[in-house]
Amino acid sequence: MTERHAMTPNGTPETGADDEVLHITPAEKTSRLSRVGRAAVQIMWPAFLGAGAAVGVFFSAIDPLEIELVGVHLSDSREGAYTVGFFLFWLLFMVSGTITWLLANTDHERP
Repeated sequence: MTERHAMTPNGTPETGADDEVLHITPAEKTSRLSRVGRAAVQIMWPAFLGAGAAVGVFFSAIDPLEIELVGVHLSDSREGAYTVGFFLFWLLFMVSGTITWLLANTDHERP
């Protein structure tokens, strides 16, 4: 025999004191997804803009073909160095933005 629960008008099961049912409504799921998406955009977009500016400043002062690490050239072409540099700066700014976002959005009460 299967146990049946009474349903509320919105389609979620009714729960009593003895019956705990964990159910995520579609609105709650959408809210969580939009919160994650909003956080990603709040972190990635400023990091993208910062990486573009950082690459411009960094490579206007340093020629990528002259960069050597332990006697080895890091790139054979300037475009490759600009691309790698952009993604490294973007990653750096995303890590920084994520740390800042996590510190700013804590649920802990302040003393």
